[in-house]
Amino acid sequence: MSQNQTQLHHDKYDKNSKNMRLDAVIQDISSILAKKVSDIKKGKDLEKAIGVLAQDGLYAFYVFCLSKTWNKGNESLWKDVVEPSIKSLVRYIPPYQEKTLDENFFKELASSLHNLLFLRELIQKLLVYTRYHLKAMSAVEGENG
Repeated sequence: MSQNQTQLHHDKYDKNSKNMRLDAVIQDISSILAKKVSDIKKGKDLEKAIGVLAQDGLYAFYVFCLSKTWNKGNESLWKDVVEPSIKSLVRYIPPYQEKTLDENFFKELASSLHNLLFLRELIQKLLVYTRYHLKAMSAVEGENG
């Protein structure tokens, strides 16, 4: 192998390695998120949020999650469930690592199509993994009960 071919192979390996690490992070976060929404009402709201993200985009997803509260408004889908999980993903997008995830964050994020789509993809993967964790948890409960 020439030096250029060796470097290309090494770069590809590094890129795949980073993707694999990020996927492992998403797997871990989705497991934690599934435990937070194991309540049927929260699970249904999260399921609806997945549809909002897919159909209407990241900002609509944010507003939808803000609107969902439980326990007489003391618990929020956004603040208590989704935001902490997404903060763990945002650290992989350098210009936004230290930002507060509020309306201004989403306005700023919208100025970079690449970063907007990257975060949307990460959140979609997180929510899909969470959905499967929830299904697995209910299947296990069904076997025990």
